[in-house]
Amino acid sequence: MKQSTKVLGLAIAFCGVSALSQADLLSQLYNTGVDNSGMKLSTASPTVDTHYTLVSSPSGYTAAFGVSGFQTGDPWQWLPSSVDYTDPNGDVFTSEWISPIWTDSGEAGNVGNYLFPQYFNYTESVDLGSASSAVITGEWMADNGNAIDGSIITQILVNGQATGETIVTSPVDNGWGAFQQWHPFTLSGSYFTSGVNDITFSVVNWPQGQGNPTGLRVVFTSANAVPEPFAFGLAALGLGLVRVVRRRRAR
Repeated sequence: MKQSTKVLGLAIAFCGVSALSQADLLSQLYNTGVDNSGMKLSTASPTVDTHYTLVSSPSGYTAAFGVSGFQTGDPWQWLPSSVDYTDPNGDVFTSEWISPIWTDSGEAGNVGNYLFPQYFNYTESVDLGSASSAVITGEWMADNGNAIDGSIITQILVNGQATGETIVTSPVDNGWGAFQQWHPFTLSGSYFTSGVNDITFSVVNWPQGQGNPTGLRVVFTSANAVPEPFAFGLAALGLGLVRVVRRRRAR
């Protein structure tokens, strides 16, 4: 085998390692309310979403169940789980609402009426391997979003750090927009590290005097790992070697 052929093979291998890590990242991230194959969970019986761990919540709630939504009472109805997110390209992203309470109708149940806000934190993990960071995009909705005065916040955390991604709704809709339409998010920054990272959706439930469900719905639309600087160097070296080989062959 010629030396130039060996060099070309190494260059391709260096570039391939980086591309593979990026391609695999999105497959690790599960939308809410789906099984390992991406199909919606059954709402005919209590089915736990094993991809999202209810890491902290009011006493008595230990898991998140797939639900069809919450359709009791107008205007408090959620966008039904039967209506999936469709991006501008026409691609459909399957998901389902998850809630700490499942009812016989397959909907979310009321968690009760309290004088103080309740927080439900749903976490799933993603392994970046040797990558130093990531850029992850998606859409989400929750019951509830931020309080109108900003005193209580529904937000996304990465490794316990606030990302600045929240659901802000208009005072005009009294917060209904938080669970009746999709809200985009982008996660990127120094809060990511190599190895396993925890993504937490912290959902606040407002105190109110009647009927008080809570839930979360998430879809991930893209995910790209950011290689370590050393990997960037290898990729650049690989491309440089490819150019050298091409020049030698041309001569």
